[in-house]
Amino acid sequence: MKLSILLGENNGLAVFAPVFATLEVMGIERQTRDQAFNAVMTRGVNLADEETLNGWLKKNSIDVDKYHQLRQSQAVAERLEYMAKITELYDINATPLFIVNKKYVVAKDRQFPEFADYLRQLLTQDKE
Repeated sequence: MKLSILLGENNGLAVFAPVFATLEVMGIERQTRDQAFNAVMTRGVNLADEETLNGWLKKNSIDVDKYHQLRQSQAVAERLEYMAKITELYDINATPLFIVNKKYVVAKDRQFPEFADYLRQLLTQDKE
């Protein structure tokens, strides 16, 4: 199961999709995911603002020039297109949502222990 935050054009968080897509193409999204997520969601840092983004990149030891070069790449454009298609396919209009076995779209609607049990149930449901 892959857990992703998927952003659509109508979602206020969609403005940050290029940041995550670029970090993914750079091969550092996993290592920087918590920092980026916490910056945006916890501290309200606007990574859509170029000056703020550049400061955040420097603070997290990410090559600013390489980031901006890759941000304009075909690989990032393709990643953003893929994210948009997934968002449309699963009709995602809020985050985070979890896609399980390419079959179920689930939002966390209960306390985490119960939610984790529910995800495990969905993961094994088709295998029984």
